[in-house]
Amino acid sequence: MAGTHPSRDNIGADGPLERFEWQIGSAADFAAEGKCRIVVIGDLQVGVYVFQNHYYAYRNFCPHRGGPVCRGSVGGAMLPSEPGVFRYGLEGRIVRCPWHLWAFDVTTGRTAFGIDRRRLISYPVIERNGSLYIEFKRPHEIAAARLLSINDAGGPG
Repeated sequence: MAGTHPSRDNIGADGPLERFEWQIGSAADFAAEGKCRIVVIGDLQVGVYVFQNHYYAYRNFCPHRGGPVCRGSVGGAMLPSEPGVFRYGLEGRIVRCPWHLWAFDVTTGRTAFGIDRRRLISYPVIERNGSLYIEFKRPHEIAAARLLSINDAGGPG
């Protein structure tokens, strides 16, 4: 499985450096726009989206009430407009949490139309040589991913 192959070039002799990359698969595995593919890395679930040939990754956790936001529907939204005018847009760019239908912009992680300051926890997605990697920068996530990579490899080194 692709998720078991971390990039080891970011580990120093004294532990992880400022970031750690985890290979999640090939770019072809994530080609479908308008859908979310959830990647499980230990206890962490990360939803990966494609919109206009760009990759976006978010923790599967809604900041509203902790729901599994990445399991929600991806679509569009009614756009702000004048009274009596109804316009639909942003198709493939809005994800709705299945618990309370909070809407987030897939390209920014922010609530749709800025109705709230809360946002999804994001991870950079790196495409290199046809493979995709999620980049971790938070110390506890780096430590967890590093521990998984050591356990997966059967021990350090």
